[in-house]
Amino acid sequence: MQIIVPQDVVLKDLSMAYPHPEEEIPQYDHHNVYAAGSKCYDFIGGEPYVFVWSPPDSVPGHGTLEKSWYPHEHYVTSPSEIIWNVEEKWWLRIGKLIDEFAMFDQAVETQTVSNGAITLQFFSAEKITGIALINLTGVKKIKVVVSTEAEGEVYRREEDLIYRSGITNFYQWFFAPLKTKSELVLTDLPPYLDVNITVEISGDEQDVDAPLAVGECICGEAVYLGALRYGASSEYKKWKYRVLGAEGELIEKMVVKQTTSYDINVKTRRLGYVKRILQTLEDIPTVFIGSEKNETTIVYGVFEKFNLVLDGYTVSRCNLIVEERLPEGEKNG
Repeated sequence: MQIIVPQDVVLKDLSMAYPHPEEEIPQYDHHNVYAAGSKCYDFIGGEPYVFVWSPPDSVPGHGTLEKSWYPHEHYVTSPSEIIWNVEEKWWLRIGKLIDEFAMFDQAVETQTVSNGAITLQFFSAEKITGIALINLTGVKKIKVVVSTEAEGEVYRREEDLIYRSGITNFYQWFFAPLKTKSELVLTDLPPYLDVNITVEISGDEQDVDAPLAVGECICGEAVYLGALRYGASSEYKKWKYRVLGAEGELIEKMVVKQTTSYDINVKTRRLGYVKRILQTLEDIPTVFIGSEKNETTIVYGVFEKFNLVLDGYTVSRCNLIVEERLPEGEKNG
């Protein structure tokens, strides 16, 4: 049983193929003059959304309007504020901004989407011994390379994310659509300081432009808690939450929330250490790993509670319950 405690890393480069490589959409600036049809993005509830400026031909009390003007001099201060005003809603929200940094926002449901492979390059002055990639879609291969200035390449690992355990006959092997894993965790990175880490995420080799998505990328220190006992259980429950829609209305969405209970053997002399580690992670989303080979025991979230049992002179027990991190929004469980 291990956890990956998140550490700060420097993202040196991010290479990906944007699904909509048309014009770059700027952030809203109240000093700018916006012509009808102009696009910008602004934040609602911390999430970036794209708006198009669509003023009417005239406004009561103001007469005919110019098609290019300073919105803030009239009724509009920003798209995120005008969205609440039904009568004067001249900024039209047309969708969420494609955010290449969505995989670092601590929200599993928001994904970085790419039409093709994604390559990440990190630098860390601290010790990075674990990497987790959560909520993967369309990803079939991942390669991780660690290098240092002094020694060059010190670690290389390639992982195939295709599910083969579900193949039970020849027909499935040759004709059934391939299923891919949705999580990958690595906890064997060498404990070097001042390292460069390259992560290559790729999809279908036959279609290099096939879309793929990454929900969350976590780099940190892999910490061993103890030996996982048989009997760990994962509960999956439908969970509803509400977010703002394109017209400012509340839209109800649903996800499946995972709650996992771990029963861990811990050396008695390490009980205090385990207590301190878990207490420091009270409000920090963390990757909990019962077994790297069984994704039902992998959860990205925060612990609900833990119980330390002084069970013997040499070996004691820790009961740990972890809840998956939920999307931001008004909860309605």
